[in-house]
This record gives sequence, C-alpha cells and structure tokens, in this order.
Amino acid sequence: MSIHWNPEKKVFSLHTKRTTYQMKISEYGHLLHTYYGKRITDEDASYAVPRRSRSFSNFPHEATKVYSLGDLPQEFSSADVGDYRPASIGLVNANGSFAFEGKYYCHFLQKGTTEFKGLPELRAIDGETTETLTVVLKDAASNVSVGLYYTVFEEKDIITRAVRVVNEGVKPIPLTR
Repeated sequence: MSIHWNPEKKVFSLHTKRTTYQMKISEYGHLLHTYYGKRITDEDASYAVPRRSRSFSNFPHEATKVYSLGDLPQEFSSADVGDYRPASIGLVNANGSFAFEGKYYCHFLQKGTTEFKGLPELRAIDGETTETLTVVLKDAASNVSVGLYYTVFEEKDIITRAVRVVNEGVKPIPLTR
C-alpha cells in the first residue's frame, strides 16, 4: 500500500519506490506539509517542523504564540489569516474580504486515479497499481471547500497533485487567482 493514514498521529504518508511525501493535520485543523524526500519509515516527521515563539507573527485566535501560520509549512496556504506568503487560493468573499482559512474536513482513499475532464493527466497502464488520496479542506466563513488530490504511482516514483475548488454557498465567490 503506497498511501498510509495514521489516525492517532493524524499523518498521511505517501510512498513511492524511492520517496516519501508526508502531511499532518495540526491540532488546529490546518494541513501541514512535514516531509518530502528520500523514502523514510518514520510515522511522523513533524518533529522537523520548528515551533518557536513569534511575538511579531499573527496566530489563530485559538492558538498559542508558537503556532504561527506565517511560520508553519502549510500544504495549501491560506490567505489573509496570518500567513503573508503567497496564498494557494485567491477569492473575494461576499463581505469583500479575501480571507480563506481551509481546515481539514475529511479525506478519502481510493484505488486508481481521479479523472479531471478537460485537463491533462497521468494514467495507469497495463495493470499498474495506483492509489489516490483526497483531502478536503473547508473554510467556514466563505463556505468554500478545496479538494486536494494526490495520486501515487509507486513503481514509477511519481506523485501527482491536483486541486478542485467548490463553492458550497449560495452567493457567487469570484476567484482572483
């Protein structure tokens, strides 16, 4: 199995023949990118993500000063919620704000790949085994969800990524990027 979910530590590990890609759901629901590199057996590589006091940094209201979105490696970065690096998404909410704070909502594992009509994609051939992990992040304020799709071609040493944005609200929310 090339995709492993550890529910106790809230860690996703995606393994190819030679590499590991790892993400962790933080204690506040943000999806953090914790490792990509040579294949490892560590169940949780988040020990490599530094946590230090950042008195000049913003942090979520429920968090402490050692939890700064501007410092943590988010898998899908948020806009206007304390992370001032380029965001993964740009949108305009009904109230005119640009904020998007995607937090973990759910995930799915499936055999095979996911088809994205009209977009180029890598497909399995001749009985190749592939697995796809879908992680859904949701922003409570805007009612926008983001599906992050990771397909692992273990023997080919390839991990593909794709994003699908869905407005689950009733008002249109234009994307700016």
